Amino acid sequence: MEDNRYKYAHFTDMIYVSIFKEKAKEYKKILDLKASDKVRDTFYSEILDIIAAYESGLADAIMREYERKGDILSQQETEELFRRFEKMALWKPLIQRGRVKMASRDMALRDAFHYQLSEYIQPLDKDEYQKFLGAAGDELDRLMAQKKGII
Repeated sequence: MEDNRYKYAHFTDMIYVSIFKEKAKEYKKILDLKASDKVRDTFYSEILDIIAAYESGLADAIMREYERKGDILSQQETEELFRRFEKMALWKPLIQRGRVKMASRDMALRDAFHYQLSEYIQPLDKDEYQKFLGAAGDELDRLMAQKKGII
């Protein structure tokens, strides 16, 4: 019987490495998070969508293989299935978009540099900043407009 205690963390790291080229522990270091902080709580909504799609697709592939085989997959079999899954062409544009968003937003909004994703960093446009500033950004714009004549 295989030891199941660490499978969740192991496969979560495989997903993060596949999408972001970083394990959860590395991401925590980049964002200077505490050990008790949850990495998922720091992701942008678009990134969570990509991860959710990835996890759902992988879970479906595992379930289909389980049904085909008629038995629980070993960790080695699941890892092999994962390697085939991550090479599917449909992931390429989603992963590309996720890497650009993660690297660019973390650099601009959190002053966090992802060495592994440095080639994906792009400048953020005004709309992206506005999206993350929300009401505070609206108030800042209003104050700057009021003070425009003073400066």
